[in-house]
Amino acid sequence: MENEKIAKIDGRSARPSFSEEDLRYLGTEIGMLAGIPVRLLTNGHVDFYYSVIHLPVDPMTLHMEEILSVPGPVGYYTTEDFYYYGIVRSGNRRMVIGPTRQVPDTDQDLRRLAFRLGLSDRNEIEELIGGMKSIIRWYRCCFRSALF
Repeated sequence: MENEKIAKIDGRSARPSFSEEDLRYLGTEIGMLAGIPVRLLTNGHVDFYYSVIHLPVDPMTLHMEEILSVPGPVGYYTTEDFYYYGIVRSGNRRMVIGPTRQVPDTDQDLRRLAFRLGLSDRNEIEELIGGMKSIIRWYRCCFRSALF
């Protein structure tokens, strides 16, 4: 059982209760406002994905295990390539926002990423490069502040 402190209002829990529709709406709005892909996961399975940009493969798949192991209700994960993923967790549900990074990607970095994602089709590689370059850059401190 998770050890979480929950505020009480008039003797009732102040923890908000969101329906699936509410969570999808929230994910869509965050994705549109932040310009970063958003996913909803249940037990490690992606139930919902929203992004204003097209990526032929979701880069988060390379880091699923690490992202799922981030402790606490709110946190973030930084990859070896300095991409950030924000994680908001409640029980077996997670909202994962990212990737973003402070420093612009080089074509070489993105071709390496495409290779790691198993892309071999030239068009898909170019789609990945274009999509990743379209993601809004967030400084890590601002990204963390937005989550916390």
